[in-house]
Amino acid sequence: MKKSKIVLNLKELSLSGKLEKMRELLTALTDNPNFPTPIPELGVLSKNADLLETTLNELKRLLQQVAATRSQLQQLEELIDSLLIQLAAYIQAASGGDEARIRSLGLDVRANASRAVQPAQPLALVASPGTKPGSIQLKWKPVRGAYVYTVEITTTIDDPKSWKTAGVVTKSKLLLEGLEQGTHYWFQVAVTGAGGQSAWSDPATRMAP
Repeated sequence: MKKSKIVLNLKELSLSGKLEKMRELLTALTDNPNFPTPIPELGVLSKNADLLETTLNELKRLLQQVAATRSQLQQLEELIDSLLIQLAAYIQAASGGDEARIRSLGLDVRANASRAVQPAQPLALVASPGTKPGSIQLKWKPVRGAYVYTVEITTTIDDPKSWKTAGVVTKSKLLLEGLEQGTHYWFQVAVTGAGGQSAWSDPATRMAP
């Protein structure tokens, strides 16, 4: 009679696949009269299968932790970038583009900074009701070369001194929350770039929902 030969294909199996095969064989060999004295003993096989499963689970836990940490680091990096950009915009505006004052902080300046022009005025500022009571969503057209956008707010448009800063952002949108419902607000936005701050946009108005 022709004898058959076992093929394990271990090179094609992952660790999880090998563990699964081990468990299947342990179940099939337990109290099997055709194979009464397995070598290695079933106890040795079971012990090492348990060890492999425990180690695999620990690896999965560590990988999940690494993935979560990487995600947190990415979020923190984006936050740090945003904060540095906002700080650079403040220094740019406060220094008036004076190279000596900027370099006194250990910052570099562009070789063509002296030729930088004032950024264009932001256009198409729109104020829309937010999804929550007391919230308003502001959007406007992005300005090329913008470092940050500064948004101001007032409830008294005919008083130039009443404008207050509502937010400083790097994207051409801002969600304002916690506004007084039923109150009319006016908004304006300016952009800060290499050439300083732009003129303020045309105001937009909206009553807080």
